[in-house]
Amino acid sequence: QDQVDYQRVREVQQTRSEADCADAVQHASMNIQDWFGQNLPGNRTRAALTRGELSYVRPLALKVVGMVGVHVGLQKEKFKRPRPFVTHSDLRPCIPRASGYSYPSGHAAVGYALGIAFARVFPEKAEVLLSLGLGVGDYRVLGGVHYPSDVAAGRELATQIILLNPKMSVRGLLPIALDRGSSILDFLTEELR
Repeated sequence: QDQVDYQRVREVQQTRSEADCADAVQHASMNIQDWFGQNLPGNRTRAALTRGELSYVRPLALKVVGMVGVHVGLQKEKFKRPRPFVTHSDLRPCIPRASGYSYPSGHAAVGYALGIAFARVFPEKAEVLLSLGLGVGDYRVLGGVHYPSDVAAGRELATQIILLNPKMSVRGLLPIALDRGSSILDFLTEELR
């Protein structure tokens, strides 16, 4: 797996453009509001969450980031996988070199976990939110600070944390959906789709 991962990062490095790197640099320094708000890299015009919606889900976002961060930290200490540019001196990141271990990707885990959680609160925007959540990890490979398997593991970890946590279940998120004006029937219909 390591050789396949290395080859993929190398291939991305050889084919990425200056514009790709500029997007990755912008994305690397973003916060949650920028990842899911209107200020998206690459001149994407897809609507995401408004300032009001982001403000509304801020408490949820803080809980998700905290939960995911704990699990990612434990896994990084368990696996202690060096970053691609540490192991392979021919790789040149185009974003600031991240410190610490590579596996699993914390950015990918947090981005995707937020995408899942936000999609449960705003089911009408689920497709865009999940896509943006996936993009957080993609930029880490493009930037040269993670292997594809780091990103895949981060996303898998995020999925498990969100989908297996009772506070993130339909019942746990129902008060948030009801507070924003959804009916119980509308919320459950979206969840069971």
